[in-house]
Amino acid sequence: MFRYFVYVVFVFTAHFGLGQKQVVIGTVTDIKTGNAIPFAKVQFTNSKTAILSDSIGNYRIESMEKEDSIVCSYMGYISKSFKLAKVKSSYSIGANQFNIEFQLKSMFMDFEEITITAPWELPSTVLIK
Repeated sequence: MFRYFVYVVFVFTAHFGLGQKQVVIGTVTDIKTGNAIPFAKVQFTNSKTAILSDSIGNYRIESMEKEDSIVCSYMGYISKSFKLAKVKSSYSIGANQFNIEFQLKSMFMDFEEITITAPWELPSTVLIK
């Protein structure tokens, strides 16, 4: 009877403990405007598991392996990453499920005004005209 009990405990531990997949869901938005960023790449670090966010910035990525961090990138934006071990307590929505909202910052700077003058025209000749 004891052998049977140990066998059942081992099977359930192996099935439920080792066979759970890790799920991360969330959205990708611009930090300045709050607009969704469509088709941003969300990937587990050091893994080939990646996905693109949909047209309104939502994503859902799954992995059967135990991943430690996730990164989001998009052309023209600075990539951002999260360590899943650190966000486990605040962003966890269940066993091995996380809700991570990526807010990406643009690489480009906004300029208020740019004045371009011809190299052959001196500022004094503009005043004389």
